Amino acid sequence: MRRSVKIAAAVAGFVLLAAAAVFGFILFRDRGVIEHNEYMIALGGRPVYWGYYRVKTGVADEPEVRVEYIRPAEGDPVDIVFYAPLKNAENSLSRPQLYPLTADHNMLLFTVAFDYGVEQRRPPEHSYDDHRSQWFGFVLKMRDRLARDFGIPKENMLIIADSAGGKMAQELSRYYPEKVAAAAWCGSSQFVYDSPAHPPVLAMQAWGDRGISELSAAVAADRKAGGDSYFAVAAPDWTAKDTKTFHHGGGSPAFALMRDFLSDRKAFDRTWAAYPHEAINGFIERNAPGELLRFRLPGAEPEYAAVLLLPWEWCERAWPVDNLLFLAERGAAASVYVMTGNPVKDAEAVKSCLADKLPTVVVCGPDFRALDMIDWSNYPQVSAIYVLNPVELTEKYRVCGNDPKIKTLPNGIYRPEPGDDFGKYYFDVLGYLLSSSRELMAPKR
Repeated sequence: MRRSVKIAAAVAGFVLLAAAAVFGFILFRDRGVIEHNEYMIALGGRPVYWGYYRVKTGVADEPEVRVEYIRPAEGDPVDIVFYAPLKNAENSLSRPQLYPLTADHNMLLFTVAFDYGVEQRRPPEHSYDDHRSQWFGFVLKMRDRLARDFGIPKENMLIIADSAGGKMAQELSRYYPEKVAAAAWCGSSQFVYDSPAHPPVLAMQAWGDRGISELSAAVAADRKAGGDSYFAVAAPDWTAKDTKTFHHGGGSPAFALMRDFLSDRKAFDRTWAAYPHEAINGFIERNAPGELLRFRLPGAEPEYAAVLLLPWEWCERAWPVDNLLFLAERGAAASVYVMTGNPVKDAEAVKSCLADKLPTVVVCGPDFRALDMIDWSNYPQVSAIYVLNPVELTEKYRVCGNDPKIKTLPNGIYRPEPGDDFGKYYFDVLGYLLSSSRELMAPKR
């Protein structure tokens, strides 16, 4: 009898001990979480959950942050991707270029909404993008928390990043290689590894940004030593940059390349073969009048040509190579000519661009005198000619030979008001002209 009582007491004690351990684990696990909510929304026509945690950080100057995430609503996530954000990103997951990682590739995407006001006051070693800070450990713990909460295998984390987030991505993959499966970023030229045995990395820098040649050389040396690394020059983000940050951070093509690198290396290899990576490095930015640049995407077979006559005074805000990349990305055999103000010389340059017999659209700046000196009947492939902001008002404008192909746009259409987003304004206009001209090129039915 006494033995039975002892056994029962031992069993009861073991049960109580196990219950206390479970309770303690739950209490310990959740002690940093203040709030957790999620909501179902639609991205790209697919249902997903957008959610957030409010979490205690243990960081003295920022004791609480929001950790935001997007996860698929159908099926379990197959991977976890951390978006290392640019600074001053109050709503980091508002970037639509990130959404296909969840909507198309069934990945859980998360980020930390750092307080930029606090970040500005920190010394460098406490900054969220520095490995000496406490934030790297915090991000890795949140990755484990998300894996546990949503049943994702505890495999290494993927990282996508831009701007200051690129530095964070590089340092995470350097100092925690056992925790990172691959990293891709645009907008940071930092590239330092202790050995080539690091996770696969794609390092990109936008055209016109600082550090392109240094980053290219560092990646080349790493590849020569056996590192799984890639370098590319990205076209600027035409739709979201003002004049101060226009050449910092990449646009949609850059994000598409980064997504492929993280989600589907076979798709990445196909995209990489046609991406204008090293080819752009050969361009020297020349704003001198009379310069002519030509470009088409490597491996591409353009269905039309686009010729832009760029006024020299515009070059300070819309660099020739910017325009060249913009035209080429939209499928054109691109030519950009910096006008001299000499109509005879400029007309000859335009003619040299028209040797290609592809359907062609011509876009000219305010000084349209060169257009007057061309017999357009000799160039039937030209489907449309546009004059931006003509030097004379529309009612005074002389149409070359009364050719109905030549169109004018209202005075001031390209020129932004103070404070306007020049990149979005100018390139939206140029994109509209290209799409309109493609409609004119379409065969009649």
